[in-house]
Amino acid sequence: MDPKEHTQSILDLIFQHLSEAVFVTDKKWQITLMNPMAESMISRSAKASIGNHLVNVLRLYDRQKKETIKVTSQRQFLSDKQLCNYWNIVLTPENGSDMFVDCSVLSLSAAKNPQSGYLVTLKNVNDRVISDEEHINHNKISAIANMAGSLAHDFTSSLGVISGHASAIADNLIPKTRAHEEALRILEAAKRAGNLTKHLMSIARIGDSKTDMKVESVHLGNLVKDAITIMEESFASQNISFKMKNPESMPYVMADDRQILDCLVNIMMNSTDAMPKGGTISIDADEITFRKTSYVALRIRDTGIGMTSNVLHHAFDPFFTTKQAGSGAGLGLTVVKNSLERWGGTVKIKSRIGHGASVRLFFRKAKAQPSKESIREVRSRRESILLVDDTTAILEKSAQILKNEGYNVYTAENGEEGLRIYQKHIDDIDLSIIDLVMPRIDGGKVLAGILEFNPTASIIMTSGFSRDYVRTSLERGAWSYIQKPFSAEHLLASVRRILDQNFIMKSETPKS
Repeated sequence: MDPKEHTQSILDLIFQHLSEAVFVTDKKWQITLMNPMAESMISRSAKASIGNHLVNVLRLYDRQKKETIKVTSQRQFLSDKQLCNYWNIVLTPENGSDMFVDCSVLSLSAAKNPQSGYLVTLKNVNDRVISDEEHINHNKISAIANMAGSLAHDFTSSLGVISGHASAIADNLIPKTRAHEEALRILEAAKRAGNLTKHLMSIARIGDSKTDMKVESVHLGNLVKDAITIMEESFASQNISFKMKNPESMPYVMADDRQILDCLVNIMMNSTDAMPKGGTISIDADEITFRKTSYVALRIRDTGIGMTSNVLHHAFDPFFTTKQAGSGAGLGLTVVKNSLERWGGTVKIKSRIGHGASVRLFFRKAKAQPSKESIREVRSRRESILLVDDTTAILEKSAQILKNEGYNVYTAENGEEGLRIYQKHIDDIDLSIIDLVMPRIDGGKVLAGILEFNPTASIIMTSGFSRDYVRTSLERGAWSYIQKPFSAEHLLASVRRILDQNFIMKSETPKS
């Protein structure tokens, strides 16, 4: 074979198997040659493309400048440079999916006489751009999460002081007087602010990769009722009604009970934002099977204004929001999506303008659930709770709330007394609720002491500080958390949830 023919055959082989798309045009930008990769990237054959003007075949878009890129512009070659580059631009094929590309345009003649034609190459950089954007978004989320956690901690500390003093003032005033009513208004405002703090903490948790996630069997209906209680307290002045279908019959699902409540509240808050003049939020659940796995689909519907197709497409994107500046970070649905996927589920949204929105949360169904006979059996015995708190008013109020609900309650005004009572009634106590900050023996030492007696003990820690602050103070043990100040509904819901979970875990343990 002639050396020139051999060289040409090698060049032809390389051209056919290049991993980059190559287009060759004449001086009028008419396509004269293109390789198989070019056909693949633009979803169009060489036969259908050759002879066409490049701009009719190659559609490129600059996201930063928000404009179409005209690679055929002669102005770029009026200088001495013969090569023009475009980085991280979008290629929009006629029949395919958009992709990120790097584009190079080379003049095939001398710069001062561009008459011979052009060489245009495209490199698929989709994976690189998406990876870079995910990294940037992760850093943004982490920064906002750290800020949210710091704000929530400082806010909670101040809120605890305000609530404590307002409660003390209210207790020492004559009921139904103007001063007493003002004190109650302060407490009510503090309560609403407490809900805001919880929302800040939910944002903080998604940005903390070190946050441990406790995925366990939880009763979906109880958590939905807790979320509705929070929403009714926060939006009492708005004309929002809730309809929930058979919450008691909702199954147990696999999730983190601390974060599932945040997810439900986030979705319901979006619904309230979409109903400025009021409306209805309806909630129901169905069981489905997909690829031999059982799921529970929780549907949350609203009668709001609905979403456009563009908003629906970007609904789960980090920092995407339709709210005015300063009204939201655009992380609510990101929290939901990330959480559901970490639990082995997913989330879907359907919406049309003027027809509200429907959000479906898919949870893995828990394999084991307590039988009706077992539930009756455990309910037939009065469950016992140990309360340990050095603030007499809080101790007495909490004890009365629990007694009114039918629980047997032991109380202790300090850590030493709490440990003594627990050791004496260890076989009877089902749950311990311990204040973190106490003189002499603090809550951390009480927690450690109880776990020494019973490593599987059910424990709820309480504090005016944030959960993350409490977590750094308590390194050992599995415990839940209630942030002060808490309502009677929140206390009872948390107690019931922990006791139910404790029972399920015991019922799942094989008998020897």
